[in-house]
Amino acid sequence: MSAALFLALALFQQSGAAPGDAPDVATPVAPVTVTATQAPVADPRDRIVCRREHVLGSNRPQRICQTQRQWEAQRDQSREELREVRERPSDLPSFPRGGGR
Repeated sequence: MSAALFLALALFQQSGAAPGDAPDVATPVAPVTVTATQAPVADPRDRIVCRREHVLGSNRPQRICQTQRQWEAQRDQSREELREVRERPSDLPSFPRGGGR
């Protein structure tokens, strides 16, 4: 006898029913209501967006999930920092161009 058949027979015998017994009437089942766990997003910038990006110090991309609003804030902050670096006066001395030894 196979193991699956043996297991099924053992479970059937534990239920207290004889092998030839069958229920006369089907047991009614209450309807199940399924609701979403997350409410619909009112603002499209509040939806979650996942991206695969390389993290500093790693060669493998990681999945990073943020809202669209957070991605936009991060982009704006990076642009502002880059603009500040470009406009900052340089403390390095300027050397005349041209060759010469």
